[in-house]
Amino acid sequence: IHGPPITWWISAQDCPVIMPQYRAQIISPQKRKFEDDEKQTIPNVLQGEVARLNPKFMVNLDPSHCSNNGTVHLICKLDDKDLPSVPPLQLSIPADYPDQSPLWVDNPRQYEANPFLQSVYRYMTSKLLQLPDKHSVTALLNTWALSIRQACLSAA
Repeated sequence: IHGPPITWWISAQDCPVIMPQYRAQIISPQKRKFEDDEKQTIPNVLQGEVARLNPKFMVNLDPSHCSNNGTVHLICKLDDKDLPSVPPLQLSIPADYPDQSPLWVDNPRQYEANPFLQSVYRYMTSKLLQLPDKHSVTALLNTWALSIRQACLSAA
């Protein structure tokens, strides 16, 4: 069979509803399978905890890291109208979470820009030492928000 590709033929028809469904059947199976595989590597306990987080915490998978050994890398942003914008927090969640605590991927360069961010960094590093050895993603994010709030109060 020679001729124009079938996508041309469908697009030439006056059926805008059919076109997206057709493309989904042709293009999406591999993408959908990849997304399903990706979701399966994230432990259910972590998915549940992230779903229950305060909406001010926006959590996404870190696209720059692959999870070959079960470790999940997250990028967390704080969307709180009462607090200033700060660089995102990067977390590394071990495969055996919650038996092992999440780790803050410490990047001091992000907090060197001004005295306020330096203060946030100092409060964060200090408060992390006060967390119990076994703590949650929620506890880590709340510590981060508290560090930002404390830096605001000390700057005032």
